[in-house]
Amino acid sequence: MALVGKVGRREEVVAACTGAQALGIHRGMAAAHARALVSDLDFRPAEPEADAALLDRLALLVVRRWSPIAAVTPADGLWIDLAGCDHLHGGEERFCRRLLAFCRRAGFTARLAVADTAGAAHALARFGHGDLIRVEPRGTVDAIAPLPIAALRLAPAALVAARKFGFERIADLLPVARGPLARRLGLAAITRLDQALGGVAEPITPREDPEVPMVERRLLEPIGTAEAIEQVMADLLADLAELLQARGLGARALRLTGLRVDGSEQVVGVGTSRPTREVPHLLRLFKLRIERIDPGMGFEQFWLIAVHTEPLDAVDLGAALAGETLVRDPARLVDVIAGRIGPQAVFRI
Repeated sequence: MALVGKVGRREEVVAACTGAQALGIHRGMAAAHARALVSDLDFRPAEPEADAALLDRLALLVVRRWSPIAAVTPADGLWIDLAGCDHLHGGEERFCRRLLAFCRRAGFTARLAVADTAGAAHALARFGHGDLIRVEPRGTVDAIAPLPIAALRLAPAALVAARKFGFERIADLLPVARGPLARRLGLAAITRLDQALGGVAEPITPREDPEVPMVERRLLEPIGTAEAIEQVMADLLADLAELLQARGLGARALRLTGLRVDGSEQVVGVGTSRPTREVPHLLRLFKLRIERIDPGMGFEQFWLIAVHTEPLDAVDLGAALAGETLVRDPARLVDVIAGRIGPQAVFRI
């Protein structure tokens, strides 16, 4: 089966099943050519509005079940931020495998790529090889260099210009100075390249879920010192603890996002072995990560999100008032050790 839709003034194939692809039908092919090639293939009209609605529902499901930050990437994909929540699913690779298995059970053929930038993940998921591609940190350039120019989401005019000047793969663009490259392909093409490489931040509008506990701070003046950032962390944690207590919840994973004055973001995540809303303990975990934050010219806004929550009952004070000794919970120690050496190095026996 193949789906046919209008792209500009031209009617072309916008999607094709694996069987149709085996017969030579591919996305972007003129519909008339496809029908002439395989006359008895099941051609159906594409429904872009229905597809967009389905992707939006999937993004909301991801936010509620997998990660608090997910966004639709037109016209057939999702961006998912794994930072700070992959440990809840057994690590990054297991997280990805479970997500792919979920897609298969739901009837979707999915390809998943994990990279340092949204642009690189987008390119590899569509033009890479295999249903799961994981790029090691700082391996973005080597991963996307062999991909075709179209992987950068360039405008049609830029693609035509690229072919005219002999640019076929992303590797062909890398040694060319930005000035001459911009004159040949346009500034938008340079922006796409820099976004994929991580030189320019790519704004993403996440699918919001009102059920996810979140608090924020907008600052009157930018801050950049560790002491000022720590104070904002403490204030946000106190606000979030009140919100969690009102809902009878405890946090298992938290994500702090700082918006810098240059428009880029810094993200820090922490996880706990058990649900908690104890501010001093959570603040201690975040303080272990402060040195990873690059304030640049300063932060002007912060968000704190409870990535994953679980029900948390009130502390049983009856035993304490009766004089009974409470057993010390080792979970705090486990959290601190995991924060120092990484959750992958901590095991329970």
